[in-house]
Amino acid sequence: RQQLTKPVVIGHSLGGYLALALASSAPEQIGGAINVDGLPALGVLFAESAALNADQPQAAPARFDPMLMAKGMANNESWHQRIVNDMFRSDGMTSGRVMGELMQADLRPQLAELRVPVLTLGALQNGVPYSTPQQVQANYEKQLANAPTQFHRFAFAADSKHFIMADAPTWLNQQIGQFLQANL
Repeated sequence: RQQLTKPVVIGHSLGGYLALALASSAPEQIGGAINVDGLPALGVLFAESAALNADQPQAAPARFDPMLMAKGMANNESWHQRIVNDMFRSDGMTSGRVMGELMQADLRPQLAELRVPVLTLGALQNGVPYSTPQQVQANYEKQLANAPTQFHRFAFAADSKHFIMADAPTWLNQQIGQFLQANL
C-alpha cells in the first residue's frame, strides 16, 4: 500500500526472527533487516539450556506472575507495567500458538542465503541470572554462524535485557541510524 521500494525492515523478538526470515528468503523484496534481540532457533536454545541443566532440579512456578516476567525482560522499571499491560491486551491463544511455532522453527540453515545487510542487536543481560553476558553473546554468535559476514554484523547492548528500547533507547537509535546511513 505504501509503494515502498526495498524497505529496511526492523523487528523485535518474534519480529526480529521475521526480519531474519525475510532477509534470507526474500532478499529481492527488502533493502536490509535489523533484528532486535531475536534468534533464528529459539527452541534450540531452550533445548540446549535444558540439557546443560538436566541434573539440577527445576521447580515450577506456583503461578504465572506477569510482573515478574516483565522485570526479567527490562531493567527500566517504568516499562514493567507497560509490558504487563501489553501481555493482557494480547490474544492468549494467538500468542501461545505463535510461541509454539517459534519454538519449533529453525532458520539457521537459511541464513547462508543472506544477500542484504542485516544487523543483529543483542541484549547481553537477557538471561541474567541464569546466563552470563559472555554466554549470551556466544549463543547469538553460534545461532547466527551461518550468516555470511559480508552481510551480517552484531552489536550488543551491555546493560540491557530483552527490551533494548526500554533499557538502552539512545544506544538502540544510534545503532539503527548508523545501519541506515551505511546501507541506504
